[in-house]
Amino acid sequence: MGYHIPKGATIVPLHWSMSLDEQHFDNPLEFRPERWLAEPDDDRFTNFFGYGRRICPGRHIARNSLFILVARILWGFEVRPPTGPDYQPKTVEDMDFGSAFVSAPAPFEAIFQPRSEDARRVIESE
Repeated sequence: MGYHIPKGATIVPLHWSMSLDEQHFDNPLEFRPERWLAEPDDDRFTNFFGYGRRICPGRHIARNSLFILVARILWGFEVRPPTGPDYQPKTVEDMDFGSAFVSAPAPFEAIFQPRSEDARRVIESE
């Protein structure tokens, strides 16, 4: 049983489809980040760096760089949505994204306010 894959064929895993499989994910469209904490080393559905011998050799650098970037943003800034004409926060549709070969979130507005004057000085000095 299985599939014959011709030599030289390009295989592209459909991560979006894999992450919506209800056999593996209860309510896949519901925002529940804790679902990834049970088995943090399980890359079957989160490995965007390829598989096997052709896996990206820089994946650890990429993950660590993103971790540092996000940590520094959260350290230095309060990130919040802008307010609308009624002074209420504008909502961002979390499932609004492009549908290309590589999907990305649709553009959205955000306000990055330095958390303190000390944080502002450090940010401006770097």
